[in-house]
Amino acid sequence: MGNSVPSSLTIGHQTIKIKGQIGDGGHGHVYRGEDDAGKDYALKVTWVPRDRNGAVANEEAAETASLEQTILKRICPHPNVIEVLDSGMLKEDNEIRYHILIEYCPRTVLGHLTEARKAPSNYLPERDIMLILRDTLSALQHLHAQTPPIAHRDLRVENLLVDVRGRVRLCNFGSCSLRHRSFAASRDIALAKEEIRRRTAPAYRAPEQVDLHLGHMVSERVDIWAVGVLLHKLAFGATPFEDSRGDVQNLAILGGFRVDRLPEAHPYSSGLCALLQLCMNPIPQARPSCAQLLRR
Repeated sequence: MGNSVPSSLTIGHQTIKIKGQIGDGGHGHVYRGEDDAGKDYALKVTWVPRDRNGAVANEEAAETASLEQTILKRICPHPNVIEVLDSGMLKEDNEIRYHILIEYCPRTVLGHLTEARKAPSNYLPERDIMLILRDTLSALQHLHAQTPPIAHRDLRVENLLVDVRGRVRLCNFGSCSLRHRSFAASRDIALAKEEIRRRTAPAYRAPEQVDLHLGHMVSERVDIWAVGVLLHKLAFGATPFEDSRGDVQNLAILGGFRVDRLPEAHPYSSGLCALLQLCMNPIPQARPSCAQLLRR
């Protein structure tokens, strides 16, 4: 199959007609499809090639696809996590196909933000921001309540969908981690640094991910930092540690966020601004939990 777009795929006992590609996620592609009754779905498919001996040719792609299915089976259903209708794996001679069939979400938070930035005020209303934040925190709280806690590690505006009921749904779980630890040995630091580089977005990385020599525990608290980055993106249209060229300033990340970095004139409350500083505290243990943020 490779990178060619199929006209249809058999998922379980039904055939899904592919209407077109609507996105990428990790090593997979996301398609919009419909069943014989005309109902819309989203279908995430990852094709992993196999060599002549049947061995997987891209271990990272296979690991990511398998991890996402495992995580979703543990955490679904939840009103703020994508609704999974079917998932599985099909082995063929020259490839392995991983698929996740999910409810089609007609809108995205990124699209909502883009439209708001075109308006005369150029700002997303605070009420909209807080509703997005509430649903996002609800999803993260569910992940963090697992044993052991699940760190999403890829929270960003692009991974927030909006379903037909207007609820925000978190997606893309292939970067999740259940391993929470600090690093001291040079080899461990090098391996962890490479994994962080491959599986996380630079603009959303927490200080303990940027500099593993700090000795902080790298845990689900990285998601709280990312909530702060997301909040800043929703409010001001950019992540907080980008320069004018869009390059991420790692030294600035290490210092944490202060409200005096904000523009002098903006329409947001002191409460929203305080959340930015709370979430983007450079000390992981000092960041609030999802439950604490939801109670504010």
